[in-house]
Amino acid sequence: LKYITPSKDYEGMKSTGIYIGFSDNSYMFANGTIQKDDWVATERGWYKAGENEEKFIGTEPYIDAATGDLCVTFCRKLECANGEHGVIAIDVFLTDLQKQVNELRPMKTGRSIVFDGDMIVSTKTESLNGKSVSESGDPFLKAIKDSITKSKGVSTVKDGNEPYYVYSTKIPGTSWDLTSRVEESYVLKELHKFQRISYAIMVLTIIIMAGVIVVAIQKIVAKPVKTLSEKILQISGGDFTVEMPKSKGDEIGMISEELKKYVEIMKETILGIQGTAGQLQNDSISSRDASGKMSGQASEQSTSMNQIKDTMDGMAHAVEELANNATDLAGA
Repeated sequence: LKYITPSKDYEGMKSTGIYIGFSDNSYMFANGTIQKDDWVATERGWYKAGENEEKFIGTEPYIDAATGDLCVTFCRKLECANGEHGVIAIDVFLTDLQKQVNELRPMKTGRSIVFDGDMIVSTKTESLNGKSVSESGDPFLKAIKDSITKSKGVSTVKDGNEPYYVYSTKIPGTSWDLTSRVEESYVLKELHKFQRISYAIMVLTIIIMAGVIVVAIQKIVAKPVKTLSEKILQISGGDFTVEMPKSKGDEIGMISEELKKYVEIMKETILGIQGTAGQLQNDSISSRDASGKMSGQASEQSTSMNQIKDTMDGMAHAVEELANNATDLAGA
């Protein structure tokens, strides 16, 4: 007894302390409990559960008759050096566990439940603790239990029209399932918030990119095209003295280079035409001078011919007078 007495003062978890039932129905409790005369150790459920177990096992949760609290008995067989044998056990009350489970609220709004098979070990509705799911009459609990039985991951269960995300995991060392649920709308609220922020960032990024593209187009395409267009208009107006912009290795630069070559060819052609025109002008001046000289000489020749004509006329008249005179003389 002195070895098990300190167990009643263990502060880690509320319990009755260790107690032992022997095969001869004698017993001892660490807290000194004296049972009624009709109390038979070997007929207790915990004794039957642990009499063949080498390691401690837990019974199904049940309501303790003395305290009214939900508890679990851990028990195993005990063999003493003096040949006595029996079962050693301890009742562990689940009050602290239930408090911790009720405080476990995923995402601050969810709830948690502990199941042991079909038994409800802990839920926010204390009156359901220690009852089976089928006895609870709660369709939502039944739906949760069916969901975690069928699915190992996150599942969706509806409480009326409100959907919940449900996830369950085994508690190590036990057959219990810790199950948590959170309203789908609350979970998606954070997701929707993230989506709105993402959309805002995406729109802002698109606007910035569009601005950068517009500036780039203005600088890389529009401005060079405008400059090139102005140069082409000057060329079409007959100004072949324009300086074409330097090529940057792109398509616009290629057009500019070709136009530059065209302007150079046109410059050479115009210079050739100008040279020929100048030569023609010089030749026309020479021809004009020669024509002038020839016109002067022709005028002088015409004057001389007129003088010769007058002389010949004079000579003919003189001859005619001589002839007349001779005739007169002959007639006399």
